[in-house]
Amino acid sequence: MVNGKWMIVTFQASHCVLSVCLVVGLIYRFLLVAETIEKLRSTYFEEFVDVSDVEYWDKVSDVTVNRLLYQY
Repeated sequence: MVNGKWMIVTFQASHCVLSVCLVVGLIYRFLLVAETIEKLRSTYFEEFVDVSDVEYWDKVSDVTVNRLLYQY
């Protein structure tokens, strides 16, 4: 069990790591959305385009935000 100031350091370090992961994940999700929209435009909105990757990264970002807000 971590006590005292090391608990605070561990908490802050994990917050920093999760924050960086969230930013990277949101940038990656943005790129996936841009690619998906480009696929839709190239098919003139007439073909099915799989958006499961975007849905997955939405869930990952939701979980990351929840961990940041309710970590302890």
